[in-house]
Amino acid sequence: MKTCPVCDTPYPDQRATCPTDGAVLIETKELEPDRIVRNKYRIIRKLGQGGMGIVYLAEHSLLGGQVALKFLAAELSRNPQFVKRFRNEARAAYQLRHPNIVEVTDLDQDEDGTLFIAMEYVAGPSLRTVLRETKSPLPVGRVLEIARDITAGLAAAHARGAVHRDIKPENILVRMEPDGRLHAKVLDFGIAVMTDNITALSRTHGLLLTPEYAAPEQWRGTPGNELDGRTDLYALGGMLYEMLAGRTPFSAVNPEGWMYQHLQGVPEPLSSLRPDLPRDCPELEPIVMRLLARDREQRFPSAAALLEALAPMLPATAFGSPASGSHATPAAPFAYTPAQPVRTPVAPAVAPAVPVPQSTPVLEPHPSVSRQLPAAEPIARTPTIQPAAVESLPSAAAPRRSVIPKAAAVAAVVVVAAVGLWFATNSLREKTPTAVPVLIPPGGTYSLPQPVAISDATAQATIHYTSDGTPPTEQSPVYSQPLDVRSGTVVRAIATAPGHTRSRGITGVYLWSGVTNPPPEKQEQNPAQPSPYDQGKAAYDHKKYAEARSLFGQACDAGDARACNYLGYLYAQGLGGARDAQKASSIYQRACDQGNFASCASLGSLYQDTSNNAEARKYFKKACDGGLSEGCTLLRGAQ
Repeated sequence: MKTCPVCDTPYPDQRATCPTDGAVLIETKELEPDRIVRNKYRIIRKLGQGGMGIVYLAEHSLLGGQVALKFLAAELSRNPQFVKRFRNEARAAYQLRHPNIVEVTDLDQDEDGTLFIAMEYVAGPSLRTVLRETKSPLPVGRVLEIARDITAGLAAAHARGAVHRDIKPENILVRMEPDGRLHAKVLDFGIAVMTDNITALSRTHGLLLTPEYAAPEQWRGTPGNELDGRTDLYALGGMLYEMLAGRTPFSAVNPEGWMYQHLQGVPEPLSSLRPDLPRDCPELEPIVMRLLARDREQRFPSAAALLEALAPMLPATAFGSPASGSHATPAAPFAYTPAQPVRTPVAPAVAPAVPVPQSTPVLEPHPSVSRQLPAAEPIARTPTIQPAAVESLPSAAAPRRSVIPKAAAVAAVVVVAAVGLWFATNSLREKTPTAVPVLIPPGGTYSLPQPVAISDATAQATIHYTSDGTPPTEQSPVYSQPLDVRSGTVVRAIATAPGHTRSRGITGVYLWSGVTNPPPEKQEQNPAQPSPYDQGKAAYDHKKYAEARSLFGQACDAGDARACNYLGYLYAQGLGGARDAQKASSIYQRACDQGNFASCASLGSLYQDTSNNAEARKYFKKACDGGLSEGCTLLRGAQ
């Protein structure tokens, strides 16, 4: 069987090109259920197929957990240039750890050399399947839930310099949570980058892109290294439009038509396709249309800025319609502090000489806010300046005074008042507050550690932060890259920008429920020297498993439960030395007792492998109760 890499349509082997877009078809092969891959993955069933290859549900034969295996098409696996880029990009994708990004857990080749990626298995359909099965626009509340999650995932990835470049419903997986909320995850980060400039892979109009959602700059052939997160935001705008209207913003029958629509076309207003939208959520349509701006400078400057604009709508929108009176609670709080309006000085009481605006000058809100903000009460007023003191009319006996000095005095007062008003107004305008930074992810409790990124939404902003709980100042360290923080860390940040006052602060407390920090007396004394855990992790990432065993062993003995979890895995898998399930079990037990819930889940899997289901459920439950979602999944499968 062959598949089109552009439209994912399957075709018989005898056909060479796709009749719809002219793309060269790619050959795919299928694996039978129960096939063992690399002595560790057992194929359960096929999940789906696309132009890049086939995805299977598989079970880890040693750990027992389920994963999704994505096998790349044979033509790609035989291309040395692609294989090299694929490995580099897969390593980068492996570093992305966020609740709204599908995690990459392994990269390997099967016995015949075909490349595959092992990924987190999400028990839910793709957004494309949801749209296809509903056959109608989605409720506004659901659209906002999905938009929030996708945007949060993009913000985390963009903070690490990763741009997806192929955001589409097929690359969004949706899972229903027990409380009824939707949880969306972005799939295939790095795949578009991997396939760029690979001549063996067919394209649309010379470009690798999905016609319905590709940004104008992609159609213009902008080099991949010049694309940024705003390209992903354009595609997200296309998906939001489709979810709200039931169809994509543009329509065409060939590549040339799609190119013309994205470069010259104007989408039909959402309000004409969705009459309830202006009533139920009037702020949403301007956001979608801004995302679809042809000029990327007119889109939101970042995914973090888009999160800020979406945040006010989430609490006021229920799963169906806001008219129900119920309120949907966002999965995570997002900081939202709009810019404050300028305080208005009072004009001097000499109106004829100096024209004063009749309307109150109000500072435009931050670009991420689409509605007009009310003006605040003025707190500072320019004193009313009266002309020179009024004198009594001169009597007949009094000498007549010249009117020239009086006129000059009045003119001088007018000039002084005008200059004062100008300085007062301009100084107020120049001191607009800088937008409050955004912590990605927001503070909270998470099952596993993840880097904390800090984003800004004001041009030329500088972020100052602290990670010891003390209030940040302009002398605090300047943020430049994501922070690796320990469980219990309090991250605080402010932002400054030229011509603006300092922003208000933001605070996030981060707890990793699956990690226990080493005792203070056993922590590394020299912060500049990498800890044994960090050295072990680096060795593990480079597949130097014997070295990783030794380093993780040192860190585990020092009380680092994270290292114990890795060490147990190395023994359970037989990496870096002989496989020793009993040794792995004792190490997992130690880490589990210290509060590392990932180790509890792994220990349960070892018991499950020996058919001791009672003990397996015990440790799966402990992991689940500790907040590890994988533990809950394993517990349900062990019932």
